[in-house]
Amino acid sequence: SDKYSPGQSVKFGILVKDKNNKPVPNTSVCVSVVDEAAFAVENQIADPLGNIYSKYFYPIINTYASYVQHDFSGSGLAEKGGEGGSDYIRKNFLDTASFLTGTTGEDGRCSLTFALPDNLTTWRVTSLALTDGVYAGTNKVLIKTTKPFFADLIVNSVFLKGDDLSATVRGYGTALKDGDKISYVAELQLPDKTKKSFTGSGTPGSYLNLNFGKGEAGSYTLTVKATSGGNTDSLQKSFRVLNGALEVPITKTFDLSKGIDISALRSPVTLSFFDRSRSLYMECLQDLAAGSGVRADVRASRDIAKKLLKDKYGDTLPYYFSSEDEDKAEPGSLQGNNGGARLFAYSGEQADLTAMLCAAAPEYMNTELAAAYLEGVINNKFSQPEDVAASYMGLAAMHKPVLLDVKYLLENDAALNLQEKLYLTAALAYIGDLDSAKVSYDKLLSGRLGHNDPWVFVCGSENKGADMECTTLATITAMALGEDDTEPMMRYIVENSSDSVETCLEKLMYIRNYSPAETGKSSFSYFENGKKKIVTLENNQAVMLSLTADELKSASFKTVSGNVGVCASFIGSPDEIT
Repeated sequence: SDKYSPGQSVKFGILVKDKNNKPVPNTSVCVSVVDEAAFAVENQIADPLGNIYSKYFYPIINTYASYVQHDFSGSGLAEKGGEGGSDYIRKNFLDTASFLTGTTGEDGRCSLTFALPDNLTTWRVTSLALTDGVYAGTNKVLIKTTKPFFADLIVNSVFLKGDDLSATVRGYGTALKDGDKISYVAELQLPDKTKKSFTGSGTPGSYLNLNFGKGEAGSYTLTVKATSGGNTDSLQKSFRVLNGALEVPITKTFDLSKGIDISALRSPVTLSFFDRSRSLYMECLQDLAAGSGVRADVRASRDIAKKLLKDKYGDTLPYYFSSEDEDKAEPGSLQGNNGGARLFAYSGEQADLTAMLCAAAPEYMNTELAAAYLEGVINNKFSQPEDVAASYMGLAAMHKPVLLDVKYLLENDAALNLQEKLYLTAALAYIGDLDSAKVSYDKLLSGRLGHNDPWVFVCGSENKGADMECTTLATITAMALGEDDTEPMMRYIVENSSDSVETCLEKLMYIRNYSPAETGKSSFSYFENGKKKIVTLENNQAVMLSLTADELKSASFKTVSGNVGVCASFIGSPDEIT
């Protein structure tokens, strides 16, 4: 059949044959079920044979399909499953219904079952088959979900506080005639679980406006039932009311003994519990993973942080940590034609960014091209001294033979400023001459370090931005040398944002070089479904919980023993971070 009801299950049969029309066993097949409307935006051409052979025969490709398009109407290859009755509420609206895989049997057949969402639309079912790595085929079938009578509910997904909570509904269908009466009953569930009702009527195709007045911030659920004669249709959609339209991923760290104070705009709220000696590490890790934007340094650090979190916490991660980004960094994708890194796709190549990426995230760089670019910067007599010093650090991070040049510059070039000397000192540390790096580090920072517990920072430059840049460069060397100042310097970097200095790569270096000291046991308690639970942390263990806003309110987290820290990650308003 090619027509189904919303929410119905479909049993889809596939028959794979070779060019001689014989069944092909043990063939891998996959099936995608996608709303046809999505392909009106960008069409999909499934061509597995072309993908297999194009690299060998490009630009002229001759292909055949192991089977061709057939008319499946009435063939029994797609069968109906169960469907909802008159009380069925349509609320599962998706663009992609399913993606399935299977293997054909000895008769060349494979059967897959999937449930259709509640959209009333045409679905494109695309099948691909591959066997022995060299034979492949594809096929496409269109199936429809429809009803003789249905309602269309139009409502925003987001309202701002102060807006009227309004929606529009209308009815259609082949079961209706001009002038038929359609009755509507609407029920709105508020964040406090109370409800508001609205009733009205209309004619086929005419709009009925629903208005529930203003509402407080929170999540709402609107259910509408339409009736005409003996026909019914019910829909349910959810929306949120926000205090403000701007939402940002936020990471905040707390001493659990002092409580958790956040205002999440929506669920989930993810809480990571750990011994407080690890608070800076957890804060940097989750802050990087929740980073947004398409800057090269943000993309690389975000990808690495997400992988670290995924390895540690798996499926308990919220979507803003675990989802795949369209702008995901790939090796070499951050570089220009000459091998230098670019902050944005349209930017010029930068020596300092190239050096930092080679040190912090070399897996995202074509290091040979990067090394050639940095050597070109050094050999160009018009290069700025800062770019030359940064280039030496980048080459040292890739273990290129620059030790003698670096030591010569530090000992003989009196024109170098503090920032340039710190680049060269970091180069000594990266290339492995830790003794020389220690001597240079102590000499450069003598009398220049400021202390304001819990911070340590480089001071005395002409402005705060220059102090921050020098502090980040000093921290790089401090990490390599294992200096006691490393953590207070990183704490200063994390807690003192700058308009001109982005520090995500320094944070990335910190979490990649972090080696926690052994700690004793600590524990905390909370309530889940009214039952008290006690969780013990030991051996630098961290525990992550994902809660709704309501569950967080009733959890009543408390420290039982030790020094427990908690890092809260959630979607909030900018007020939470200013």
